[in-house]
Amino acid sequence: MAARLRLHHRRLEGPCPAAADRLVGSHTWIDYDGISNHKKILDSNSNFEEFEVWSRDKSQHIKAQTLRLYDPSRTSGAFTW
Repeated sequence: MAARLRLHHRRLEGPCPAAADRLVGSHTWIDYDGISNHKKILDSNSNFEEFEVWSRDKSQHIKAQTLRLYDPSRTSGAFTW
């Protein structure tokens, strides 16, 4: 699969990103829009994704990468985000 997709992402805002209870009492959602690019790796069912979104007011930005590996002998996959 090779694709460039438009996407919408939502994240629950918390008062302190490092705290274990960061989402307790939080009711505010932040909406993001952006793109997700998927590229096939070699000649396999594995792929690599580049994910990039911006909050609607452009004040927040998230960039991430995902590696999806597939093992046909076990008919299972692994995700690394």
